[in-house]
Amino acid sequence: MPVATTPPRKPEDKPNLVISKKEFVSQVVDTTKVDYDTLSTFIQGQKWIVDYYSQNLGRDSAATSFQPGLPAIWGQYRMIRGFELVVSDSQPMNTRQNNDDTGQLESTSSAIVYSCVSPQNGDMFIADIGNGRNAIFQVNVPALMGHYPEANTTIEYSLIQQVDNAFLDRLFKERVTKTLYFSKENFKNGLKALLTEDDINITNRLAKARGRLIYTYFKEFFDDVKETFVLPFQESLTYDPNLTRFMRSILATEDHPQVSHVTLHGVGSDVFSNQITLFDAIAKRDPNLLYSASRHMGISPIAVFRNRPLFASIAYSGIKQVITAVDPAFSVNNHDKVSTVIGPIVKAGVRQGDMRSILPQLGLNGSEPRPDDGNYIKRVVVDDYYVLSKDYYDDGPNKSMLEQMLLDRTDGKPINLNDLADLADYAMKFDNLERFYYVPLILVLIKLAPGVF
Repeated sequence: MPVATTPPRKPEDKPNLVISKKEFVSQVVDTTKVDYDTLSTFIQGQKWIVDYYSQNLGRDSAATSFQPGLPAIWGQYRMIRGFELVVSDSQPMNTRQNNDDTGQLESTSSAIVYSCVSPQNGDMFIADIGNGRNAIFQVNVPALMGHYPEANTTIEYSLIQQVDNAFLDRLFKERVTKTLYFSKENFKNGLKALLTEDDINITNRLAKARGRLIYTYFKEFFDDVKETFVLPFQESLTYDPNLTRFMRSILATEDHPQVSHVTLHGVGSDVFSNQITLFDAIAKRDPNLLYSASRHMGISPIAVFRNRPLFASIAYSGIKQVITAVDPAFSVNNHDKVSTVIGPIVKAGVRQGDMRSILPQLGLNGSEPRPDDGNYIKRVVVDDYYVLSKDYYDDGPNKSMLEQMLLDRTDGKPINLNDLADLADYAMKFDNLERFYYVPLILVLIKLAPGVF
């Protein structure tokens, strides 16, 4: 009789599990994103404005002191105008006697250099030493004040010689390859601190345009009696709460004496007047808010706001019409309500009545495209979308320059500041309704421009 045998069991296949180590993350502070520049200017010491000469060193070049006798190619510099040193000692120059046999007097001291400049042995700076005299100083023994890349640097410096116009002329012509300008305000705000002449020019141009636009906007659209902004040339006195809130949010009291007098009339009694709009998406710099924004607006009569008596209500302000939503996004507060809009926003004409002003300008009629970037703007009433066109809301292919800039900046992308300056200059020639709605948008683009404000 055969003997039954049990077949041998196959070894079980065990999964090859690899447990990765979790990288330890400190619970104290995350040092991966820390902006130290905002604090680095608050340093105790005497501020000294100088022209700093930073050596241009190649890959195989070594830092060296200034030697006038060498060919210019062996000692080239990047000049930083108006740079600020923080003098550590009580005086910018401390004169003392050498300890060697010569017993000569030397003027030395120490200072702190902001992190936007990396000092090297042999760097120079020229500074005023009083009585209309300038002197050249040499940098020695630079040392970082911390282990962060944004740490400031301490330097020792010594007086080399007094300089005259002939010396400066030779230095500029033969040794200086690039000129930059120090902006302390930019440095404090974590922006580009060393500016080129082009940077300075475009910043000044945008700042001038901003002041001009704010001044003329209050002159043209601020109603002194109602103490708020009103739409130009509508059938009766019309108020846009969305635009007014936006203007209050982007302006400060120092921008114009009437900013503090701008009244935000209460429109809470009508749910269609407190909707998310493109102004909220721009102010919060969140393009996703456009999905919840009301895209179509119209004019509602003031009688709508007399149903519920509220504090500071617009109902008895003397204003006759209010801009409200036609298509509000879903809310439990409005799902069973009916829009009170009785008509659209209408075109408002031109500032001046002469023929030159009436003629199409800046591609406003769509027949004068800008050669390189298309139209500057579209008319507010080019379609039935609120302020900007359908292409802006849907990211379509036919956006105006202004619409493209707004989408880019809202999404954190850079824009061409020269184009923005052109747009700001030409805004003075926009028609009335376009100036009313587009000037605030241009102002916020200038405000978001790096290094301007």
